[in-house]
Amino acid sequence: MPKKPKKNSSDPNLLDRAVVEAAQQRSAGLQKRLDELERYAANIAHDLKGPARRMAELASLLQIDYKGQFDERADRYLGLIQETGQLLMSRIEEVLKLARIGTVSEVVAAVDPAEVARDVLKGCEGLIERQGARVRVADCFPTLAYGRPPDVEIGVVKRTNETVLFVRDNGIGIPSSDWERIFEPFQRLGHKDVPGTGIGLAIVKKIIELYQGRVWVESEPEKGTTFFFTLPLYGDLTGVPMRQERAGS
Repeated sequence: MPKKPKKNSSDPNLLDRAVVEAAQQRSAGLQKRLDELERYAANIAHDLKGPARRMAELASLLQIDYKGQFDERADRYLGLIQETGQLLMSRIEEVLKLARIGTVSEVVAAVDPAEVARDVLKGCEGLIERQGARVRVADCFPTLAYGRPPDVEIGVVKRTNETVLFVRDNGIGIPSSDWERIFEPFQRLGHKDVPGTGIGLAIVKKIIELYQGRVWVESEPEKGTTFFFTLPLYGDLTGVPMRQERAGS
């Protein structure tokens, strides 16, 4: 009976398989660790919310109950304590929003980006009117604030292998050295007096990546900014439950 050939440990196929398996194990371990860190961040943020709220409330009560008994400096300090407490609560709430993304399984349905854009603009009508802004939304999509009057364009570009949606403005622009930083939490560039916590784009990035898309920015100082992002066409998303449309619906 002929002997079976011994497996050659230097066989490139075996080595490739070992490398792939090691990479998969490492990836699974890193993902588990990332999930643990996100849960930890959510728990810490939740625990910090109570003290921040109490700090703001106590400062407010002191201002009300002892009105006229403090000098101007003390009143100013109490106002700063209250403002700091409210800011801290706002930041904690944004951290919680970021941590919750992807923790709940979503059922994917067909979405018309133009309809979503119109709904968002409807909720911002007052702000758009006050700013004298002009917002243009492309007519056809695939199924899926400054010194001069703002001009915003929302559209879509079809490329060879993907469909890219974009939001373009005529604002102050972003230096190329900051293109990556703006997607990190609490990175607020430019005017520090503009309201916001600096976590909005981090939330955007996480949501888009959750749906297997990508987001990036192209900009030039004083010439505006364009945010591009991709999302899979309906039916192309893998690993996410799809809602089946009824016939005739």
